[in-house]
Amino acid sequence: MGTTPRDNRWLPVSLAAIGFLFSAYLEYLHVRAWLDPGATSFCSVAKATDCTAVALSNWSTIGHVPLPIWGAAGFWVLGAASQRRSAWLFPLAAFGAFASLALLLVEIIAIGSICLFCEGVHLITWVLLFVAWRRRTVFTAPKRDVEFFANGIMPAAALLLSALFMMPAYFRVPTWRGDPPFPTGATAEGSPWIGATDPALTVEEWVDYSCPHCKAASERTLRALAERGSKVRIVRRNDPRMTCSVKSPTSCLPLRAALCAAQQGRFWQMDRWLFANAARGTVDLNAAAKDIRLDSAKLTACVASPETIAAGNAEYRAAVDAHVIETPSYRIDGRKVSEKDVIARIKAAK
Repeated sequence: MGTTPRDNRWLPVSLAAIGFLFSAYLEYLHVRAWLDPGATSFCSVAKATDCTAVALSNWSTIGHVPLPIWGAAGFWVLGAASQRRSAWLFPLAAFGAFASLALLLVEIIAIGSICLFCEGVHLITWVLLFVAWRRRTVFTAPKRDVEFFANGIMPAAALLLSALFMMPAYFRVPTWRGDPPFPTGATAEGSPWIGATDPALTVEEWVDYSCPHCKAASERTLRALAERGSKVRIVRRNDPRMTCSVKSPTSCLPLRAALCAAQQGRFWQMDRWLFANAARGTVDLNAAAKDIRLDSAKLTACVASPETIAAGNAEYRAAVDAHVIETPSYRIDGRKVSEKDVIARIKAAK
């Protein structure tokens, strides 16, 4: 018995549908990672396999559109090509498979963690490529196919454009080139604070600028602060996770950059810039100086100075003394509290 056209296309259509659903779930994880203080994923089981770390990385979006939405659009097109038995299926599947390989390398090399659900999507693209290659002799519908364009390309393009122009940019880290929107100052011990000048609630927020979880958490606390800025103060503390050393120009570099920006009166501008740009502990001092309007020569000299290195080590020792084991970490009146509790107490502050 011969194979019918319907038999030829059910498998690639099904694979594309599964890939679309996986992508939709990844977008759900992406939104939760950024907006929910208590968000965890069952695939965030270790440092090397942490879906949340991948979702919070600078690589989780392309062109201000989350990667899962790109994936959903791609699988929609592949599904339409399969349904039409289009000659486009094989080249499109090949592009998707090699793009997934590139993303896997980014996870391993640039992020230092992989997302198991992402690998499920990558596996689907390679299986789909294999199926498309095996059926390339029967998937020969002309590439100039109006129905494929109308039912495949157009809806995918509409999805991407809607995400770009209509979806709230929940994943963006705003930077401040001008003055912060709240009062700022320093505690008696010299730690920078932002928020209320006469606070009813003071929260110490310990972060590491190379930690993606800290980036998202700091956004959440600032959003909560926006509602209670006259009652709440956030004190920025740093756990650089290593001592600063004169012999190593990169040791605790983000913290040193922040300390030196404070000397030019622009700590919080640097704070936001570092969360947006200091992936894996690297800092382009010239770019930072240009973006937030610092004296570049003074910044470079300050970062390398023994005084700054000593100040960075003092902050490191303070983190050890405060028993800061992981970041982000929060203290209220010297007691450790969870981020979820911090957000609730900020919103309830009177």
